[in-house]
Amino acid sequence: MKGANMFKLFDELLGLIGYAIAGILGLVLVSVGFTLYPIITSIILGLLVISPFVPTLEKMLKHLEARMYKKSLTIKLTEETKRSFKEGFNKAFK
Repeated sequence: MKGANMFKLFDELLGLIGYAIAGILGLVLVSVGFTLYPIITSIILGLLVISPFVPTLEKMLKHLEARMYKKSLTIKLTEETKRSFKEGFNKAFK
């Protein structure tokens, strides 16, 4: 039992060391990036920040698109024309 706890502690310690190294490397890369290529680095960081929210944004965009589709006069006119043409076509062949 004691060895399992030690392994767990050692594993968590390695994880923390890994996070620290990744943080330091990230800080170095960002500082060098902003020094040499500020625009590209800003775009990359912006994409990294926004990437977790993309699925939510896609759902919201689909919802807004559906609402715009329902409110659009051109779409309503097209649907009305298709429906009346279909009804007239069905009446002609009855």
